[in-house]
Amino acid sequence: MLKVLESRILVFLLIATCMSAAAAEQRPIKVSTSDGSINFLLTSDVLSTLENTSFNATLPATDEAVRHVSGPLIRDVIKASGAPMGDLILKAFDGYEVVLPASDYKNIDVILAYKIDGKRFSLRERGPAWVVYPNEAYPELKGELYASRSVWQMSEIIVE
Repeated sequence: MLKVLESRILVFLLIATCMSAAAAEQRPIKVSTSDGSINFLLTSDVLSTLENTSFNATLPATDEAVRHVSGPLIRDVIKASGAPMGDLILKAFDGYEVVLPASDYKNIDVILAYKIDGKRFSLRERGPAWVVYPNEAYPELKGELYASRSVWQMSEIIVE
């Protein structure tokens, strides 16, 4: 009887561990305004309902291979949240943050990529989403300035 109980507890712990790992990989991205008037959770379900844009890009801090990325335009994400189109503070799970000027996402098709080479990617793989510029189509978008705005492991977007 004791062995059966121990086995059931072990199975329960394994299931609970797997469920919490899956939940951690599906963390929503918070979209809010600096005054707190809008708080919107961008879940993987919401991401998949927004129209997606795809293109080839070289992702910063990688092996420099050209990758095919897909996700909604940043401007569509902001519209979906109900927030005004202002400069954005982009925050990553590791504490990195940078300002993305409104002129960038209004005039350039910057996306919030959640698929690379056709596959969703996890937090461990720099997900749940990555801000990506179409730098293969527009080489002027390569370099440190735009690379610094290409935040991976997105956790929060604050509209100023």
